Amino acid sequence: MKYLYLWKSIGFFYLLLILIVSLMPVPQIDTGINQSDKIIHFMIYFIMQSWFGQSGLYSIKLINILLLTICFGIIIEILQSQTSYRQFELYDIYANSLGSLTAYVLLFTPFKNTLIYFDHKMHTQRH
Repeated sequence: MKYLYLWKSIGFFYLLLILIVSLMPVPQIDTGINQSDKIIHFMIYFIMQSWFGQSGLYSIKLINILLLTICFGIIIEILQSQTSYRQFELYDIYANSLGSLTAYVLLFTPFKNTLIYFDHKMHTQRH
C-alpha cells in the first residue's frame, strides 16, 4: 500500500479517540431501545479490528490483532470502573468482543481488501 503510514496513523488516532471518549463523563441519552449502546460498542470494535486487520500490520498475525482489540476493550472497562462517573459493564465487553470477532471473520473474505482498494484509488487519482 502506498499510504500505509497514513492508514496506521488514522488507526492509532482512532485508538486514542476511543480511549479519551471512553473515559469522559457522558450524559445518559434515552433512545427508547434497551441496551442501544451495545450496538455502538459493537460498531466501534468492528471498525477497530477491520482497520488494523487491513492496514498493513502484517508482521502481527490477525489472531493477535483480535486478541489485542479484545484486551483493549477489557482494559477500557477496567479503567472506567476506576472513575466516579463510569462503570464496568460485562455486556460492553461482550459487545466489543463480538464486534472484533465479526470483523476478524470477515477479514478472511474479499472484505479484507477494502482499505487496499481505497489506497489504490487514492494513488491512481494523484498520478
